[in-house]
Amino acid sequence: MAAGVSNAEGFSSQRRPRVLVVDLTSALWGAERVTLELGPRLAQRGIDVRLACPEGGAFPAAWRDAGLPHVPLRLPTHRGIRTRQGGRAVGQLVREAAVVSRSAVRIARLAREVDILHSTHQWSHVEVAAAGMLARRPVILHVHDILPPGLGRELLVRAARTCSLTLAACQAIADPLGDPAPINLRVFYPALDLERYRPGPPDPALRADLGADPGTRLVGILGRIDPVKGIDVLIRAMAQLEGEAARSRLAVVGSAYEGSPEYVRELHALAERELGERARFVDFRDDVPDVLRSLDVVVNASHKEPFGTIVLEAQACGRAVIATTAGGVGEHVDNGTTGLMVPAGDIGALALALNSLLTDDDKREMMGIAARRMVEDNFDVERAADTLAATYREVARP
Repeated sequence: MAAGVSNAEGFSSQRRPRVLVVDLTSALWGAERVTLELGPRLAQRGIDVRLACPEGGAFPAAWRDAGLPHVPLRLPTHRGIRTRQGGRAVGQLVREAAVVSRSAVRIARLAREVDILHSTHQWSHVEVAAAGMLARRPVILHVHDILPPGLGRELLVRAARTCSLTLAACQAIADPLGDPAPINLRVFYPALDLERYRPGPPDPALRADLGADPGTRLVGILGRIDPVKGIDVLIRAMAQLEGEAARSRLAVVGSAYEGSPEYVRELHALAERELGERARFVDFRDDVPDVLRSLDVVVNASHKEPFGTIVLEAQACGRAVIATTAGGVGEHVDNGTTGLMVPAGDIGALALALNSLLTDDDKREMMGIAARRMVEDNFDVERAADTLAATYREVARP
């Protein structure tokens, strides 16, 4: 095809590729922070990137603040394909299929204004794949979750077969998807703004807000508050600390996940019983780098963690980290060098890891230095934006 000639779908190689990123949440969780980091940099690289997601949350507000266009997305609500007892009901399957169909039609209408659809949310992958077929547009699925065996994974793989490309946020996510059937699959790691997430001195006022007295060590866990994050395990591990480490404080920073208010109440009661004034709960904050720099140790206690973006952010800020082996965190935490790894749910192992870091200033410092160096070498958002911009052009090319 001659340069500048449009293909049948309306794309010209001499203009900016138009990409519609589809996400079904307006909250600013880990995957959404990754998208937000990349958006302005993609625009600088000649990509016309637009976000379609629900209105009214921190995610679309931050996207617009970055000077990028947002398309309010109003779709039927997913109810899932399982009953509360864990089985599948025919009625639920039928209702979910109807939701996917209606959503696909609405997204297809938006797709006619762009060259590529890019789905970044687990709930949107199937309908975005269907919308791509309806609108005759290439589709990229961006998978941020480790899907267990079952119908959900089967549907995702089937959808991926119809798409131009599937991106997995880490190898632990990619491995299960590559088993059932061959698809065009690549690992595309999250990456960070290394200037924003950088080492620096802690803010004494912020440390006080997080519950730390002068001279005490401060442990933090950040992110959404729901049972899979293992915050209860961390509270119990903190209660087992001995000696000087037993004076350390815990800050739980984040917002409750949908449908988990009872768990939040249970956590507060557990923390009061086990730690008393040593624990403090703080609502979601948007100054995450400042929070991380104000902590002595950052913990991820998840029972299942696909990648662990907050752990990477802590490493970029030069903080010592502890994470579980359940998922893909081990792809950027080298046990004993750039952090410590413990089995998920193992209260005793987590307590031992906390004791070893809270009582050894030199160990924490050296671990933070090694972690920062690793992030600089492997997770720079500028290089990631180069890669994704080139990928968009590759996919859009006739």
